[in-house]
Amino acid sequence: MEIYLWMIFMKLSMEVKGTMAEFAARALSNEKLKMLAMKLGVDPKKIAPGWSKTEKALYIFENMSEDHIELALKVIIDSSKRATWDKDLSDELIPGLNYVLERTMNCRTNENGELLPIFDPVLGIEEKQTYIERKLEELGFSNSLTPYQDALKIYKTSSKGSISQLRVTIDDLSSEILRNIGLSPHRNFKNRLEQLRNLGLIKEIDRVTCRNCNHRKQDSEFNFAYDFYALLSHYGNHPSEVTEPVADWLYTSTSTFIWFILKRYENLL
Repeated sequence: MEIYLWMIFMKLSMEVKGTMAEFAARALSNEKLKMLAMKLGVDPKKIAPGWSKTEKALYIFENMSEDHIELALKVIIDSSKRATWDKDLSDELIPGLNYVLERTMNCRTNENGELLPIFDPVLGIEEKQTYIERKLEELGFSNSLTPYQDALKIYKTSSKGSISQLRVTIDDLSSEILRNIGLSPHRNFKNRLEQLRNLGLIKEIDRVTCRNCNHRKQDSEFNFAYDFYALLSHYGNHPSEVTEPVADWLYTSTSTFIWFILKRYENLL
């Protein structure tokens, strides 16, 4: 069977698994460890009764299915909230997890066990993400909001799936903007871009002539947007490899593109 990249999920680092196992051994009873194994797809019968709780916990996290990454985080975080009858240990666990997640996997988690990617602060991506989610919600653009949130949620576990969801986001966003203005969106994305250009949301870049060869450049935001959409389609929906640098570039660039389209649309209202 041939394996493509979208079928492979990011593996938790050994440091993260060790942190989770250490907490599980300290806070969970043997019976709860057995339940944890079952929830993560690990056969509890393979766990030797004579093992220490630390050995049992390490075995569980080392042998769980890799597509249970967020489930494992959610289960262990939920367990920390009721680790003892009188104490919520999540305030201790989550910062400890985030310390090793940020250092070894360039991501963090929250109280829901979601893996969230960390981008270079210089890019301003987190600020753009906050604006995009808030604005899509304010405008009632649920068809765009859901895949955008999904793209962020799965970025670190399936970059190919995330890129595919970003393509869906800009696809649906173009339609929702046009409908909100009172226009009927074309079925073809390229034609919808033409409609957005007619509204001034996609602008022409002033054509200039090269001083050396007199070539007249044909660049425009329209061409850029359509070419970028084609890249999202290529890397998100086809059996082509997505390396981490390519995924980072596509994600940050697409977020920036969505951000400035929403900014222009906001000024149009």
